[in-house]
Amino acid sequence: FVSVLMILLVACSNSPVEEDNQEAPDLEKLLKDMVFIPAGEFLMGSPDGEGAFDEHPQHVVYLDDFYIDKSCKCCR
Repeated sequence: FVSVLMILLVACSNSPVEEDNQEAPDLEKLLKDMVFIPAGEFLMGSPDGEGAFDEHPQHVVYLDDFYIDKSCKCCR
């Protein structure tokens, strides 16, 4: 019983938590090479009789707005 009580007392102590001193990223710098794409709907897939077998059925897709890089990035 005493050991359980000691564990609970240590776990509930008010010891200070270490703060993360990292600065917030500069959003303007991060977004300078990116383009904003507004939210919206588009038709995804191919109409019947066109396209590859895995492009059917054609359907409406909704995407939230997002940012994307202006240029292609490759990881090799």
